[in-house]
Amino acid sequence: MSDTTKLENLGQEVATGLAETLSALIGKEVSVSLSQVSDTDPGSVASALGASYLFATLKGSGGVDGMALLLTKEKDSSIMADLLIGQDGSSAPEKMTDLHLSAFGEVVHQMAEVFTREARKMAGSKALWEVKETLSLDSAAAGTRMAQLGSALTVFNFSVFVQDLLS
Repeated sequence: MSDTTKLENLGQEVATGLAETLSALIGKEVSVSLSQVSDTDPGSVASALGASYLFATLKGSGGVDGMALLLTKEKDSSIMADLLIGQDGSSAPEKMTDLHLSAFGEVVHQMAEVFTREARKMAGSKALWEVKETLSLDSAAAGTRMAQLGSALTVFNFSVFVQDLLS
């Protein structure tokens, strides 16, 4: 099996796990699908970002050594955090409040656990993804943050649907 096929299979498994985890966490129907796996560079990704994003930095170990970055649109992150704190998501702020950032931190930790669970199927029982930090950055600061990951990136692009809120 080629590396690309392995990565696509991993992405499909992660998408299923993310949908199940997010649905249980926020109490809404969630579907996640893998849109694409591609190799690119930090500058290309940064130039494609148009709004504020939440950047969650993950550190891999145990066979998945290296850094990863989980990017979500800040408004989408705010909606998920709003649901987690018991609101309905319809009036989630455009910019994350401290409360929303803290709540979304829990979402990110749950997502990292999904990545860990799926990575262990490929890399062994010691594979681990840990969240190092989660912060909001505008597109201007994105390039600098992403350049810290190196000159080449493999990007997993997921589409997320949250019942009545995100599509």
